[in-house]
Parts: sequence; C-alpha cells; structure tokens
Amino acid sequence: MRFRKKFVIGQIAFICLLLLRNVALACSCDLDMKLLSKPEAEQIRIAQKRAKAVFSGQVIDITVDEKSKSYWARIKVQRSWKNTTFDEVIIRGTTICCICEYVFLPGENYLIYASDYDHATKEYGTSICTRTVTLAQAATDLRVLGKGKTHSGDKR
Repeated sequence: MRFRKKFVIGQIAFICLLLLRNVALACSCDLDMKLLSKPEAEQIRIAQKRAKAVFSGQVIDITVDEKSKSYWARIKVQRSWKNTTFDEVIIRGTTICCICEYVFLPGENYLIYASDYDHATKEYGTSICTRTVTLAQAATDLRVLGKGKTHSGDKR
C-alpha cells in the first residue's frame, strides 16, 4: 500500500511539472544574450533608452473587463525619468493567460519601464520582459537612473 501511494503521488507531481513547464514556455522574452553579458548598470541604461517611458508610481486601482480580457491599472506617478508628464497614467494589459503581462497589485509601488504608448487611448503597456518591478526590488535601477523628476503635471 505504501509503495502504491508514493507511486500515485509521484505521478501527480510529474504531471504537474509537465503542465507548469508548458505554461512557462508559453511566455518567452526575446533575451538579448549580448545585453545580458553587459554590466547591470549598462543594462539599465539600455532599458531606459528602449522604453517609451520610465516612471515610478503607486497603483491606485485596477479595472478588469472580462469580456475584452483586458485590465487597466491606474497609477499615480511619483517620479519620472523619461516621457511622463501626467500625475496619473494608465497601464493597459490583457488577462489572457501566459501573454507575458506584468501583474500589478492595488496599493503597491512600482518602477515601470513602459514598452509602448497608444496615442488614441493615452495608455501605456508593459510586460515581464521589461525591467518593471516593485520599488522594493528596484534599488539598483533607482541608483543608476538617478534622482528623476517629482510630479505635479496634468491629470488625465
């Protein structure tokens, strides 16, 4: 009986690993191996250059539309390093599984490297493929980016 129980648990664990492997492979960032071989400070400067905007802020709220499989995170901008003139910005993403979307939490503070900007809707996007992280994880980025600008710009 003991052997059978261990065998069943082993099979379940193996199936779970196979499923997780497929989920992990569903989202892949185009990793630039040359970039990864550079010092982190240089990686940060390159990420800033590639981003449409770089700013820090707190997630005020998140709206989800299950019909369109979309979410909108409203963020109060605290500091900016590139192309952010508004006090609040919207990050739009999808709720579809495994599309490399960054998951935001209400009330949390983030350093955001926005990867695109939609002029029609005035919304940014980002993903796990950028250097977007919580501020608690952003010490090196903040040191390299410098002081930035505090915000008192226009509301959307």
